[in-house]
Amino acid sequence: MFEASVVAAGTSAVAWGQFAQLRKEPPRLGVELSGHFLKHADEQTIVALQAMARAIKQHDLDPRQMTEWGIVAAPRYIGRLAGASILDRFARQGGSGVPPHAVAQNSLHSISGAASIALGVHGPNVGVGGGPWAIGDGLAAALTLFDTSHVPGIWLLLTQLDPEPLPDETGRPLNDSVCHAVALALVPGGAGESRLTLRPGTSVTRAAVARWPEPTVAEIAACVRAADRGLVSRWACWLPWGGRVELRLTAAQQSLRAAA
Repeated sequence: MFEASVVAAGTSAVAWGQFAQLRKEPPRLGVELSGHFLKHADEQTIVALQAMARAIKQHDLDPRQMTEWGIVAAPRYIGRLAGASILDRFARQGGSGVPPHAVAQNSLHSISGAASIALGVHGPNVGVGGGPWAIGDGLAAALTLFDTSHVPGIWLLLTQLDPEPLPDETGRPLNDSVCHAVALALVPGGAGESRLTLRPGTSVTRAAVARWPEPTVAEIAACVRAADRGLVSRWACWLPWGGRVELRLTAAQQSLRAAA
């Protein structure tokens, strides 16, 4: 069994029309960022940094004490909207139509990389998942990273567009979609009232996995918001390979600050 205490949690939910303004207002984390830091960032990067900033503010964390932390980001289909636009521009303009920042801003590692810069973190930062069940990949990676590294803490960033957008040729969604993010600050051990637990299980068949609904970031965000209202909140899911992840959150703010 793998366990970690949750010392802070934050959420963000952004509708498509709000991104233009947010690109001009990078959140204040541990490092002073230039005004154009998010100009070309993927939408999931923007909401992830918003969620981190809220977690830090709500739980009075000091980013200067997190410089050796690790970051695990697990987006779902990151770069898909930008990819539609890039393919259209390539078809019309050739290689000169592909923006040079496309790989840096729209890849699996983009969120963790941007977060490490914004927070001034020198520990490992990795992107995992990227497709279906990205949440399970992120949860498993964050909890097991404590066993393979010596970081004092890990930021776990989960992001997802919901419902999945249908892009036009310019990359703009044709349907109403909201980008959700959850940021969990984790430290080793499950002694805290708020904790994340991974219990390995037996292997399962594909037929069994097909019957399980894939969890959403919005579900975990609801758990975090319930704790913010003073409730003891729980969320759990089975993973495709048979493990079970459980998240328990309380609103014991003083305990969270002391643990950090």
